[in-house]
Formats: sequence, structure tokens, C-alpha cells
Amino acid sequence: MLRHFLAALLVLTALSSAYAVPLTLKVNTSIKPPLSTVAEDGALDLVLAELFSRVGHELQLLRLPPARALVMVNRGESDVEVPRTAGMELTYTNLVMVSEPIIEYYFVGFTKGASLDQLFWDDLRGRSVAAIRGWKIYEEKVPTAAKTTWVSSPEQLFRMLDHAHAEVALHERYTGNGIIRQMGIQGVREASPPLALRPMYLYVHRRYASLAPRLAVALRTMKQDGTYARLMRSVLGDSFQCK
Repeated sequence: MLRHFLAALLVLTALSSAYAVPLTLKVNTSIKPPLSTVAEDGALDLVLAELFSRVGHELQLLRLPPARALVMVNRGESDVEVPRTAGMELTYTNLVMVSEPIIEYYFVGFTKGASLDQLFWDDLRGRSVAAIRGWKIYEEKVPTAAKTTWVSSPEQLFRMLDHAHAEVALHERYTGNGIIRQMGIQGVREASPPLALRPMYLYVHRRYASLAPRLAVALRTMKQDGTYARLMRSVLGDSFQCK
């Protein structure tokens, strides 16, 4: 009996020690500067590094196209996906959502020379529109009557707008404006109001399901103690809006 007890205790100790060892989690992202950079000094890069350190782990950022990233994390070839809208687990059933939003995205239309004082979803009907393949909100919301071209990168997206191959380029406010500046494109403006404002979330592969609530608590604490806003504003300045 004692021998069995000691054997069980050794197994539990080994499992506990293994769990305590810091993990390096593979985190998929397709976001661009100023939210994420190759040097990993973008606004969300800083937030993610702090967040994972608070739960005792490290991360390795993998820069992938949006559609491919979802397939990879759902297969378990990577561990975490960021950022995504709520409900991805309904289609990608191996994913578990972290309940606290990592950021709020302003999904907007960018125009160049088009006389669009206001822009709503229905205004896209009949217009030439460019959007990035794998951005689910645009795949779901852009009217079928729009003349939509799906591209694989934001550079292609804004090049189409710059060369008048699209009247409206659909992207996200922070990264969209950053890419436009980086590419040196002139005369582009953000149409108003935003087409959508959505909280965006982290997702973990189900093998790390127990990590999801810990990440949510740590992220919520970062917002409450001011760390989150400080890190975001260190890159985005006063343009960052924190609710």
C-alpha cells in the first residue's frame, strides 16, 4: 500500500513540476505596425509579452496570413491566435476563446478621391471594394452586390486603392493608417463612421484550455492597474482610445 502511495505521489509531483515549467507558446498573428512589428515592439507586441509573463510563460510570434493562421491553430500546429472576433470556436472547434478582449478594432473603409461623406455597409453595393482574405467580418458583412476583390496582404489592398483599382479598401483603423504612412501613399482618407467596432480576442488551442481563464484574469488586471493603456499609448499615443 505504501509503495503504491509513494508511486502515485511521484507521478503527481512530476506532473506538477512539468506544469510549472514555463512554456514558449506559438502565437499566430497577421497584424501589422504599429500594433505588431518584426522587432516585436508594436503596441500589441508589448501587451502580449507582459500578459504572458504574468501567467508565467513566454511567446513566439508567428507571422502568417489570416486564413492560414486559423487553420494552423485549429490543427494544433500552433498554440494561440490573436486577434479575432468572438465566435470563432463555432467554426474552428479546437479553439477556446479568452473572454477578456485584447483590443477593440475599428473596422473602417479607406477611400481615395471618392466622394463618400459617409460609409455604411449598404453603400458598398455596386462599388469596387478590396478586402483581405481571411478577415471574417468582411467576408460576412460585405454585400454580395459589391464588386469585391479579395487579396492576401494589406500592401496589395492599399496598392489597389492607390492605383484606382478599388474605390474602397477595407481594413482596421490603427494598422491601416500605419501601412498607408509606411507605403507613402497620399490622398487616402478614412471614411466615417466606422463600419463596425468589435472587441477582439485571443484564442488558445484546446490543449491549453485551462490557460484561457488565467489569461483573461491577467489581462483584466493589466487594464485595471493601468499597464494596458500605458503600453498601448507608448506606441499609439493619444490616438489610442481605451474604454
